[in-house]
Amino acid sequence: GGAGTGKTVTAIHRARFLARQLDSQEAAMKVLFTTFTKNLARTIESQLKQLAGPKVLDRVDVVNIDALARRVVTASDAGRIAVANTKFVSSDSSEVRELWSSAALVATGTWDATFLADEWSQVVLGNAIVDEAGYLRVPRSGRSQRLSRPQRADVWKVIEQFESLMRSQGVMTFTQLASQAASTLLSDTTLRDQLGYRHVVVDEAQDLHP
Repeated sequence: GGAGTGKTVTAIHRARFLARQLDSQEAAMKVLFTTFTKNLARTIESQLKQLAGPKVLDRVDVVNIDALARRVVTASDAGRIAVANTKFVSSDSSEVRELWSSAALVATGTWDATFLADEWSQVVLGNAIVDEAGYLRVPRSGRSQRLSRPQRADVWKVIEQFESLMRSQGVMTFTQLASQAASTLLSDTTLRDQLGYRHVVVDEAQDLHP
């Protein structure tokens, strides 16, 4: 639906309904209500309390996606140490754009920094690609520019250099954090249970990373 059609209001009513369905056998379970920004999360939490009363927050956890990703990653000792020593930046920050420009110098061809950033975010992180072999065979659905196998290999060199520069400077994007959290949840069933979410409601899903 377009703006003003009631998507968020519908989601808030849905969260209240789901919270009421959690019976006594699922006393420890919650509904996760997540969205793109902290400001949206605060607004939704306020509206949910107005609709259902403050006790509803015992059953509905309203948190923006970056905070949720940080919560997942820092659930382990190694994750806490890594996050404590990392500076988080947005993917479109000037700092990140400069690193892409520097990384592109290792390429044989000429690649636009915006293209590289989108390729890394949407294709590499979006598909949990960790090596060149994975990148060479992954489908690139929705990407406007087709790449030959040699071109993919060239782009991968740039991506490796970019990630190396990020690590050396102790910098991580929030998209990387989300990707790391997703990988953690896929491999750690115990952590999934500890989070205690029975249902998930997502607002502004179009703004979230795959």
